[in-house]
Amino acid sequence: MGCGISFIAASFLVPWHVVATVLRVAASFSLVCGFALAVKNRVIDTYKAWPSTETSMWQWRTVRTLRGTILDYTFVLLVLISFFGVVFLLVR
Repeated sequence: MGCGISFIAASFLVPWHVVATVLRVAASFSLVCGFALAVKNRVIDTYKAWPSTETSMWQWRTVRTLRGTILDYTFVLLVLISFFGVVFLLVR
């Protein structure tokens, strides 16, 4: 996340449009990777991938509801659409 923020800050200091665009695309990619890592860690903590008991992650099942599943997939799709929208907007 810090790398992405530093790329954004550097893109405002560079006078060339092409270099600024490359820095902003790199910043978008870095921020999305940092966000994905944070989400992955949250999911692992939520589903207790490393429980303190003898039960492994593959044996432990959570109660999944249709509403939660729909919200999960909607969130992932919105993040992907937003990311590609920002990339296409910056490259265009």
